[in-house]
Amino acid sequence: MDKLKISSVGGNNQYNCLISKDEGLGFVLGLLASEGSHCAIVRKREERHISISNKSRKLLEEFSSSFWKSFGCEVASRDIIKSKDGTYKINIGYNMLGYILEFAFDYKAERAWDKRIPGALLDAPEPCIKSFIRAFRLGDGSIHRQKYRIRFHTTSRHIVNGMTFLLLRLGIFSNIYEYRRKSPSHTAYEIRVESREYVKLLSEITSDFKEFGKKSQISGDRMPNMGGLVRKLRKSCRHLDEKIYKEFDFYGTENGRSISRPVFEKIISRIEKFSPDMEVLKSAKEAVQSDIYWDQVARIEDCGQPPYTIDIAVNPTENFIGGQGFIVLHNSDPILEDIEAALNTLRERLHLKADRKGYLAGPLMINDSGDEIDGTRMGSSGWAIPSNVEPEIIKLNSSADFVLVIEKDAVWQRLNEDKFWKKHNCLIITGKGQPDRGTRRIVNRLHTEFKLPVYVLTDADPWGYYIYSVIKQGSINLSFLSDRLGTPQAKFIGLTTQDVKKYKIASNVTIKLNQGDIKRTNEMLNYIWFKPKEWQHELKHMLEVGIKLELEALSSKSIRFISETYLPEKIAKKDFLP
Repeated sequence: MDKLKISSVGGNNQYNCLISKDEGLGFVLGLLASEGSHCAIVRKREERHISISNKSRKLLEEFSSSFWKSFGCEVASRDIIKSKDGTYKINIGYNMLGYILEFAFDYKAERAWDKRIPGALLDAPEPCIKSFIRAFRLGDGSIHRQKYRIRFHTTSRHIVNGMTFLLLRLGIFSNIYEYRRKSPSHTAYEIRVESREYVKLLSEITSDFKEFGKKSQISGDRMPNMGGLVRKLRKSCRHLDEKIYKEFDFYGTENGRSISRPVFEKIISRIEKFSPDMEVLKSAKEAVQSDIYWDQVARIEDCGQPPYTIDIAVNPTENFIGGQGFIVLHNSDPILEDIEAALNTLRERLHLKADRKGYLAGPLMINDSGDEIDGTRMGSSGWAIPSNVEPEIIKLNSSADFVLVIEKDAVWQRLNEDKFWKKHNCLIITGKGQPDRGTRRIVNRLHTEFKLPVYVLTDADPWGYYIYSVIKQGSINLSFLSDRLGTPQAKFIGLTTQDVKKYKIASNVTIKLNQGDIKRTNEMLNYIWFKPKEWQHELKHMLEVGIKLELEALSSKSIRFISETYLPEKIAKKDFLP
């Protein structure tokens, strides 16, 4: 493959069949994606003519060199053309190159406000990403020497999301600013890196390091409300004379103003010579050496008592935590969902991991990254299901007859203690409430790879029924991954409100529906996955009797009623809801 070339019939240009995700490719895609370098793909009679223009001849020469190294072919026009408007232009290629860019690298020319980061970059090696960022900075970025900032400019929200993600992959935080331009009227964005530690990292990538001269490389962020700690620190000193004592008023510590991190370090270095209290000194050093990036709170609003859980959203990227060499992002982050959809993959394959919740026990042999694990020898705790359970990471070998997914951890522990999985040759899994992605994915794999029936056991309430629907159909937000996270053949084994009469469950262990339950049940009556007549009957029956009940209610019959009577009877009679 490394010796083969690809070309169109009658075409003069021949391109490498294997194109590495290296610095050359990163630079080419970075300059194509930046709005400062105008890339045009003109179609005439279904043929593409691709060109790029920029004000810098030197930049286009570097582009041509990178293109040759990466694609194994020179650009279509070897001479750089000077246009009447003072910009320089080169023709890159024609039809075949357009197909390669669009279908191999997920790049096609768009209007400026619709541009996206090429999908091939999102999981590229770091050298390729660094080269992309450098090219984008040269094509459509700027620096502010006095304020020690590096900025990227765009009118595309997609570019904002993608660039923020790439910076986070390199351990660099950015701030996003949105503003309206009057002429022509449109929204513009600025991706700004302004904390000095991150500017230092980024400037080495973008070749801007020398531009900032000898300015201090330590953080310039300000730490609010440190005045009280400074006052406490200086008052704890044993031999601090009045002159030195008053010196620190200069830093604004008396009125509680914010202090920059360098100034705070200077205060500590001066004051620790006067024997301060060691505990207070330790607190001050922990504050100044922390990895927290301080910023001012814009406003705090009272939103009243919400009916549902409040989720934090940071517009527009929703990124929460990043670090050197790894990324932790909010689970509902739209960037990650875009990446999964664009690459037709799971975020776990990109080494983006969520907290693990699920546990498993039963006849299952697991090869977890080379470690052999026997699911029947996990004691009372079971095997903790990791967030990444893809076949490349974890290999499964099961001899079970079915899979039982249990909402409640306490009920799972009861069944594990009773060795339910051994008596009935099954796997028991809990997601401890709403199951995480790893739990849903392993249930999907056990069904698709081993053809195991899946039964779901939850509370008899709207929230338990919804958990079942997520296991069966997948969630709405991740509907594009339903084939890998959902198990449509799953059956609901219980608990239902009709079981109260069927199993003579005492009324004193049932719970009256509240207004939130009633509202949620009425909503679920209209969901497409609760349209089967059996579910319509159950939901209407719940509203009619006005009660719900938890799985623990079965313990009112006996402590082992659920494992020795309820579940075996349901399975034997195939008494399931679809």
